[in-house]
Amino acid sequence: MIRFKNGEPQAIWYSQHASGQAFTYEATEKNGKRPYAYSGNGTHAVYSTAGSVLSPKSSSTGGAPGKLI
Repeated sequence: MIRFKNGEPQAIWYSQHASGQAFTYEATEKNGKRPYAYSGNGTHAVYSTAGSVLSPKSSSTGGAPGKLI
């Protein structure tokens, strides 16, 4: 989600499972004016940078540690 003020992008929310991360528009990596969004492999999470992250504990696995995505 991108938040605008007076038609100008101000902030971006990257949704990740039960939470997410917010960044100022200026702080994000872009191609021109278009911000990048990286999708987790096999998940619906979206991240601001490429790379590997440990997914959060999941209620579907009884609270077991997440997997590397």
